[in-house]
Amino acid sequence: MSDIDWWVWALIAIAVVAVIVLGVAASRRARVRKTVARRDQAAGLREEARGVEVEARRKEADASTIRAEAEQARVEAEQLDQAATEREREAARARGAVEERLAEADRIDPDVTGDVATGSHVDRTATEEPAAPSAAAPAHAAPVDTPPAGGVDPDGSTVTDRRA
Repeated sequence: MSDIDWWVWALIAIAVVAVIVLGVAASRRARVRKTVARRDQAAGLREEARGVEVEARRKEADASTIRAEAEQARVEAEQLDQAATEREREAARARGAVEERLAEADRIDPDVTGDVATGSHVDRTATEEPAAPSAAAPAHAAPVDTPPAGGVDPDGSTVTDRRA
């Protein structure tokens, strides 16, 4: 130790201790910054999760509404189906009443021939030929005595206007 004085060794020791203290302090600051950054990141994730949760609740409410509408539509469809079935029963009853009346009419009608029980009968009123339409002029043709304005009379003269 003769070459270096004790105070140089003291300065070196103080410098080493200062470097160690600065290193520890920097390490703590870095750790604190990292902790703060992680807290901020966690807060951001929590906020994002709250937003997603709100969206999820809205979608759940929409799904519940749609499910309720579907259930209501199913109930209405069942009611309509029941109503249709009832109308079909009513129609069948009415059809049966019509058939009974026709059978009764066939039984008492003197113009009906054939076996009424099997339904093989001939109604003479239904087999009569309807009157033929007049062949002179079709139903869509204009009357012959009033040609259209600006047209030609049957004698070939031009007609200008007959409304005067």
